[in-house]
Amino acid sequence: MNNMKKILVAISSFLPAFCVLSQQAPVVVTQPTNQTVMAGGSAAFSVVASGTGPLSYFWQFNGGSIPARAVISTVAGNGSGGFSGDGGSAVTAGLTAANACVDNNGNLYIADYQNQRVRRVGTNGVITTVAGTGAAGFSGDGGAATNARLNQPYDVVVDSAGNLFFTENANSRVRKVDTNGIISTFAGTGAGGYSGDNGPATLAKINAPNGLTLDYAGNLLIADQNNARIRRVDTNGIITTIAGNGFAGFAGDGGAATNARLNTPLGVCVDVAGNLFIADGNNNRIRKVDTNGIITTFAGSGATTYTGDGGAATNAGLNIPDAVTVDGGGNIYIADYYHYAVRAVGTNGVITTFAGNGKSGFSGDAGPPANASIGAPNGVRFDTAGNLYIPDTANRVRKVSQQSPYGPTLGLYNLDASQTGNYDVIVTGPFGSVTSSIASLAVLGPPVITGQPPDRTVALGANAAFSVTVSGAPPPAFQWYFGGAALAGETNSVLELTNPVLADAGGYYLVATNLYGAATSRVAALEFQIAPVITRQPADQNGFIGGSAALSFAVSGAGPLRIQWQFNGTNLPGNTITTVAGTGYFGFDVGDDGGPATDAPLGDPLSVAVDGFGNFFVAERGANGIRRVGTNGIIDQVAGRGINGFNGDGIAAASSLLNGPTGIHVDSAGNRFIGDTGNQRIRKVGSDGIIVTVAGNGTKGYGGDGFSATNANLSLGPPTGVVEDNAGNLYFADTLNQRVRRVGTDGIITTVAGIGTNSFFGDGGPAINAALSGPTGLALDSYGNLYIADTHNNRVRRVGVDGIIETFAGNGTAGYTGDGAAAITLGLSSPSGLAVDANDNLFIADAGDNRIRMVGVDGNMTTVAGDGSAGYTGDGGAATNAALFGPSGVAVDGLGNLYVVDEGNDCVRKITAKSTTLELDHLGTNNAGTYDVIISNPYGSITSSVVSLDVVFPPVITRWPPTRAAILAGGGDEF
Repeated sequence: MNNMKKILVAISSFLPAFCVLSQQAPVVVTQPTNQTVMAGGSAAFSVVASGTGPLSYFWQFNGGSIPARAVISTVAGNGSGGFSGDGGSAVTAGLTAANACVDNNGNLYIADYQNQRVRRVGTNGVITTVAGTGAAGFSGDGGAATNARLNQPYDVVVDSAGNLFFTENANSRVRKVDTNGIISTFAGTGAGGYSGDNGPATLAKINAPNGLTLDYAGNLLIADQNNARIRRVDTNGIITTIAGNGFAGFAGDGGAATNARLNTPLGVCVDVAGNLFIADGNNNRIRKVDTNGIITTFAGSGATTYTGDGGAATNAGLNIPDAVTVDGGGNIYIADYYHYAVRAVGTNGVITTFAGNGKSGFSGDAGPPANASIGAPNGVRFDTAGNLYIPDTANRVRKVSQQSPYGPTLGLYNLDASQTGNYDVIVTGPFGSVTSSIASLAVLGPPVITGQPPDRTVALGANAAFSVTVSGAPPPAFQWYFGGAALAGETNSVLELTNPVLADAGGYYLVATNLYGAATSRVAALEFQIAPVITRQPADQNGFIGGSAALSFAVSGAGPLRIQWQFNGTNLPGNTITTVAGTGYFGFDVGDDGGPATDAPLGDPLSVAVDGFGNFFVAERGANGIRRVGTNGIIDQVAGRGINGFNGDGIAAASSLLNGPTGIHVDSAGNRFIGDTGNQRIRKVGSDGIIVTVAGNGTKGYGGDGFSATNANLSLGPPTGVVEDNAGNLYFADTLNQRVRRVGTDGIITTVAGIGTNSFFGDGGPAINAALSGPTGLALDSYGNLYIADTHNNRVRRVGVDGIIETFAGNGTAGYTGDGAAAITLGLSSPSGLAVDANDNLFIADAGDNRIRMVGVDGNMTTVAGDGSAGYTGDGGAATNAALFGPSGVAVDGLGNLYVVDEGNDCVRKITAKSTTLELDHLGTNNAGTYDVIISNPYGSITSSVVSLDVVFPPVITRWPPTRAAILAGGGDEF
């Protein structure tokens, strides 16, 4: 008895210690280590932690959390297609994956259809067989599933209790494996055919069943492909038809689903509201059956072309959609089989490509899913954590996850200097948390400017300071410049100007240099709060009837300057509008070339650009060409022949074929860049008149970042915004990819804005992590800020030189809500073309509001053309009183004159700006009088001297000299 007490005392004394040991807070056993890598390389920080699990890892960069990102990876299959690997890692196993699902415990089940098995990948990554012997046939019901013969298992689902269901295509059955591993037939007799509705499913005939799903009531839905029906097996085992009348074809939208025709239904899913979605394979559509039993087309036009991204899903081309699924937010995902992609349809009905670059193959693991090559996707399905699984014909199962850096290893790829800094990780468990030591990452490469110097406007004599933040290793040396000249002794990242004088006004910038290169900041302006001063007064003029005259002046002072000319003491109207190209009717005739532009019909003009000489260029989608209007008003064709197509590069642009061009830009050297939208290319016409491709391989899709731009896939849409910066980098709107991309001077393409999701988010963060919706027009200001017409978001977004995106104009609500207030508080409606003038005012083609809007440097928005009505009126009068019809493009010349593509009126209109020069043409006596000008800015105003214009008749000869014959005949010799 005493010995028993001693044992009990010993046990009781041991238990507390045991409990403490089993409830340990995490401890970092191995700390992350410092790393140094070259720019463009990769790095990985790792920790080893002990403690009672589960443990979570929260990595930080410079003290801030690191956001998640969507990445694709392989979770099963080595690509060989044979059978191997049971008992080992799933990623080294041979398999042929038709479809897959994940149970509530995180186990992955794969229908390995050519190997006649169903396989499971446990949460430890080990693969095993759970059904099938590997021999094709039918046997085994009532026994262990691993002893049964299967014949082409194609889809698999698991119910909440853990029972496994799978279709057998060649056995025309649905089989069930219960939680004890026993297999049975759940539906079908094994004889292919159609029978048995309203009776037991095991007595019914089904025919080559393909897809499966479970609804939220536990009913099993079957894509009965060769019967052109969707069948349902209730929880009581009774089978019925819920869609399809048994006749293959396409019919019935808007009526009862049971009366509709389907054509090889391959997949099926149900959303949380009970709506049914059908992958109607040979109809190349996704059909939807609502809770009232009415069927409609949800996605797909019936065409098989890879089209439609960024637009309504019902207008998109699908090519044998093989499966369909829904995520927790109600978004629908489609296995677009022969497009080698997974498409997503948002709750707004807009379709995009979610995964796959359109090329069959295997690539892209650890990168964005839309950049990856996948085999034809056989299936799509989510797990409870929101990860998407894609079994494909490349004999793998791929997984797309919002990969948080929440594991023991943080991988960083394609590094640049902006990622130089300190990294640590917080390890959290049920009984506490611990933070690792800090490890530094040094990315060796050229400096990267992460914070640009702002403009400064100060009172005369007040101090001013400019500062720049720069990352890079080794640390760079600094040199400030003013007016292009180095400032002696100014070699810090901060420039302080003490008691500056007028001569110090101008542009300042910093150059940061290290062993690997240099980076130059934007030019920051120093201005003084000075009222305008007229430095040259206008002068008196004399003119002749029918001739012209020009009154001009020069002024200094802080901007923005407002100019108002007066005639005989009365304000002259400014911003008058006229038509400068087009007749107001759609058309194209090469015979019009060489004549007045106002006599030539235009064919669906969308964009306009102006060169340094005052010539303007128009991209005409319907005419498949680019036309030029010279300063003499004569029009001619400079690229494209009016026939849509592509006949190669390296030829004269006038002999080339274009396909619905919708974008045009002319750089300072006179090179013309064309958004050749239908050809999915950006083309360049050099000063020699030869056309070449500078971006796009002609294949629609998304891919190629980090490589030669001419090998990239693009998905251009109208109008295609194109613009070039002062360094020669070319930017274009990859509209249907919901991105803006850049072609560097080295010919390499990258994405600079847009994550590829058709939505709106990301303001205040990196532009590459933001969502855009149908980006079109682009513009750059003098500081290098990029403006994006985020058309379907009814906004203009700005990407700073630091890569941060923000909304610059538009409140996101479509419609005109007034003028004269901060641009971000006012409405826009489908903004399209953009342009920036020499004073950094931004002009917006507000297409849906039939207006041209201007955002001044003060951030306020006003209307400069259009009265809001759709029409074609107002030429010769004030631009704000004119009617426009869906203006799509805008450009500005060196004098501040605006050129507007009035798309709905098939013309280009010019808005003559108020400027330092007042041009008067076709003079008459009514122009004679006195003129002056009032110049104002936020700090004051001044009026010029008054000058006079005299308009007189030109001299007239009233008596001609005598002829030579008259002189010889004795006439006088006076002349």
